[in-house]
Amino acid sequence: MKKGTTLLSSSQGFLPSLAGCLLSCVLVCAGINTPVKVAYAAQDRQTTLFSEINNYWTPPAAPYDGTARGGAVKQAGKLLFQANDSTIVEINHQGNEFGQHDVRNSGINAQQARALSDRNADDDVAHEFKDGFGPVLGRYFEEGYNGGSLELTKTVMESTGWSTNPAKNAYQTPRPYVQRDRWLPNKENLVKGTNNLNGLAPTLDIIKVPDAYGSDGKRHSADYPKNSYEGSFPSGHTNKAYSRGLILATMIPELAPEILARTSEAGNNRIVLGVHYPLDVIAGRISGTASTADYFNKNQEQIINAHHELVSYLVRRCKNDNLGNTLQACISNVKADSTRGYKNDFVDVVSRESVKDKKSALAVYTRRMTYNLPKINAQGVKPSSPLSASALLQFAYPSLNEKQRLEVLEKTSIESGYVFDTSAEGWNRINLARALDSEVVLDKTGAIVRITDSDSPKVVIQTSPSQKDDKKGDTSAYPGQPGRNNHGGDNGEKSASSTPAVKPQSQCEGGGIHSHQDAESLPPTLAATGVDTQRFLMFSFLALVASAILMQSRFWMWRNDALRKDSPR
Repeated sequence: MKKGTTLLSSSQGFLPSLAGCLLSCVLVCAGINTPVKVAYAAQDRQTTLFSEINNYWTPPAAPYDGTARGGAVKQAGKLLFQANDSTIVEINHQGNEFGQHDVRNSGINAQQARALSDRNADDDVAHEFKDGFGPVLGRYFEEGYNGGSLELTKTVMESTGWSTNPAKNAYQTPRPYVQRDRWLPNKENLVKGTNNLNGLAPTLDIIKVPDAYGSDGKRHSADYPKNSYEGSFPSGHTNKAYSRGLILATMIPELAPEILARTSEAGNNRIVLGVHYPLDVIAGRISGTASTADYFNKNQEQIINAHHELVSYLVRRCKNDNLGNTLQACISNVKADSTRGYKNDFVDVVSRESVKDKKSALAVYTRRMTYNLPKINAQGVKPSSPLSASALLQFAYPSLNEKQRLEVLEKTSIESGYVFDTSAEGWNRINLARALDSEVVLDKTGAIVRITDSDSPKVVIQTSPSQKDDKKGDTSAYPGQPGRNNHGGDNGEKSASSTPAVKPQSQCEGGGIHSHQDAESLPPTLAATGVDTQRFLMFSFLALVASAILMQSRFWMWRNDALRKDSPR
């Protein structure tokens, strides 16, 4: 074979590969918005998210019979665990002191009864989460969920969440109510351990709640004996509660602060019962959030259909009762987002105020994200949200692209320095109660100018620099943006300088994600999509170069074949 033929043969692989690399670069760098496919075992992933705990605690070694190394609180974790201990004792005692005790129900009070029923939050979804919708919409939700009108929603709700057992087995921390210095995760050898608590109290003053009837009217047990030989960290019940509550909050973002405050209450009630520490509950929130995003990215069709089902059902019930022709109108009319929404009078050292409206719901939820535990990591670090988290905002802000949604998550995140900053990949800092229910102001290029708390999620365009500090001028909602106009509803006030909008396809019309409204979207300009124009032009040029290389390679392949036919055999 001729030398020229060898060179030409090598070009058959090189040139197409080069073109493929260029095209891949174009797609990745241009920010093509496709669902993130997560390729890992969920249990391994969860354990990794909490790996920072290894800096503060050494778990006891197997076999758990008293012959192996005991667990140990490391010096780096002493202050963290001290605060962890004092906070659980305070919340547990305040839960016992709250309100009147019912002698007919084992002497427990209303908060303890609620805590008992909340341990069943992953099973009795309708009863446990209806409060987040307020009394009217909550009744609709419970009746639809239990009555067969929300089967798609139920399927999604029952399919989310990771098991916390692998993480519990990896970290093996003693429960708050056991003899902690002697504890082992073994029923037969429960008190044969030799754990070094580094000066922490071997036992905590935990008030146990007796078996009794919960707020759901069913008899429950906190299962102290059963849970005593199982690891405490992380909280599995909190993980499941968040995986359920987050589904509802993302589908009905207008009530996200209320629904998520109720979700955080379910986690907090594990502390009220004295079965979990604040650290366990924080970890449960992180895994519940990550697992929900994982489900969203892997099951887009199911999520979209369930969202459409839930919204349509609630709107239909509202119309039948003359409470409004749109979900936002109904929410406003029944005051589910203000004075007649989710309420909770229970106050403790962390929540500090009762939940009575959207503002207080957001405040309580945010405080429970950290439980006032000390900052032990670097402060002033900019947030960085996982790519898969952007899917959680798809119904709140359907007009925003992935890059913009991630920026919303980052700009609404809590500050750095708290536990798990080094291992949780940003999940610990994501404040979805704020991110799902904000007003996002864009400039004409699609860049986010600011994000502020709002009565409902909305995206608006700042049409002139003078509007930057003019809150009223920036609150004009385009028809079709999530907000007052959700689900084809009220459009709120309009600024005189607002840009005309166009109508997108909804899921029921055969295109895109079903948005919350029968309305228009942002102006269909390149700038409004949030895409950097210079990057777009550059990658368009790269795409043309890649195409030219492919055409050239085909020519050489054809010529090479012709030469082979003419070569002696």
